[in-house]
Amino acid sequence: MFIILSSSLNSSFNQPEVKFVGTLVFGLILVFFYFPRKNKVIIKKIGLIWGLLFLVSLLPYLHDILTIRQGGELRKFVPVLGIEKLLTHNGKILGWSSYRIFIYIFCTHLFAQIGWACWFFDARNRLFRPFLLVPIVFNLYEITIISININAPSFNKPDWKLYTTIIIATLIAVNLYFNSDKALEWMERNNHN
Repeated sequence: MFIILSSSLNSSFNQPEVKFVGTLVFGLILVFFYFPRKNKVIIKKIGLIWGLLFLVSLLPYLHDILTIRQGGELRKFVPVLGIEKLLTHNGKILGWSSYRIFIYIFCTHLFAQIGWACWFFDARNRLFRPFLLVPIVFNLYEITIISININAPSFNKPDWKLYTTIIIATLIAVNLYFNSDKALEWMERNNHN
């Protein structure tokens, strides 16, 4: 966000190596100050979780890792599996102008979806938990549109996204809210006061 807001897209701060090293250094600093140093089983479990979190944090940078900025072709170390040709139709990769842009948009939405979903599962027994479904449904809708290439039709218009997200998420959230033991207990307590 800092790079975009400061118009530094062409600066050295936006180079893939700088972003990767910055993410790695920040992650190592967090690990150093957080990592428990007592139980070896806990250390292995938390180490695995931190490794997975680090890989997920690289999703928004995957387009820089896999492709070259100028031209958008794959880097030499990336094996050519034919995915780009499989996804290309009428000169576009699932409706996007290049494979690099497709990877960036898809991975950014996937990164956000993982974050919202983790917060949803972490918020067990919280009254706000059902309402986290709004961004989850919205992101899932976006990922679906990107994945099956329906960018052009009316399904990608803002009103469709907004109405679909609000209706589905509200129905699920109301259902979960009124079926929650904690919510029912909270409503009964307020009715007695």
